[in-house]
Amino acid sequence: MSQLPDDSWQTYKRLLAYVKPHWLILLASVFGYAIYAATQAAAAQLAGYLGETVVNPTPARVLVVSIAPLALALISSVLGYLAMGLAAFPGLRQVAVFSAAGLTGAWLTVMVVLPALSGALALPPRPRLLAAAHRWRLHWPGLLRRGRWPLALLALLLAPGPADAGAGSTTLEASLEFSSQQQGEIRLELAWLGGPYPPEGMDWAGLREQYLDTNFSLSGEPNAEAVLRYLTAPMPGGNDTASLTAAILGSDAVDSASISALSAERGNLQLTIQFSLADNAMLHPLMFISQLNNASAHRFL
Repeated sequence: MSQLPDDSWQTYKRLLAYVKPHWLILLASVFGYAIYAATQAAAAQLAGYLGETVVNPTPARVLVVSIAPLALALISSVLGYLAMGLAAFPGLRQVAVFSAAGLTGAWLTVMVVLPALSGALALPPRPRLLAAAHRWRLHWPGLLRRGRWPLALLALLLAPGPADAGAGSTTLEASLEFSSQQQGEIRLELAWLGGPYPPEGMDWAGLREQYLDTNFSLSGEPNAEAVLRYLTAPMPGGNDTASLTAAILGSDAVDSASISALSAERGNLQLTIQFSLADNAMLHPLMFISQLNNASAHRFL
């Protein structure tokens, strides 16, 4: 076996250093691929069983064919999302929890709730209703073609007008500067059009307290309010500045953080955070932008 050149080996070691802090995710991925490879044979066996059931159906076979694929899909998907929940990224943890809960709820609804309701709320057949649905299925393409001009006019009426143009005027600028390998500064500037004047002498703790009131609005603009409520809300790691900094940087390795400056004016808010990181901390600030995009209907990047 030929030896790797020195520069290639150095590159390989550097790539391994990137993976080392996330070895658990890598191990889960390898384990997932092994399960995926093993399921190929199981899927072929299940397909053969399905074919036999179609040719020679029995109540037991029909029950297995109905439940087994959905159960296997649920188990594999939930295990995959729970493995994602082991990641050190708050955004991935939230995706894992909500996805696993949603899939489990959907499976229980299909396999338990709907069958129970179909037995308890069984309705007699309605021939007239079925006939009306059949006529609609036959005639709706022609109705759509004849009504294309009214539909076009309705689309123009519902299109956003000049009054809605201000909804896209909200901007968020974020900068990250390091004074040393572990210490740095985050600057956030949120700007919007108009809105009310902020209270005098308001600090960050006071702003968070104000946003405990669901009726409070610093900007009066929906996209800006989505960002402000996201920043002032409790983060997965807690309700302190270190948790907010960890969410912005996409890292849990924040030793300390503090608000060094806050400026709130009409149409503008500037926030500066001083922070200190642990050794070998990995940063993923794009996770923060993705979560802001999900929190509002606005694309900030």
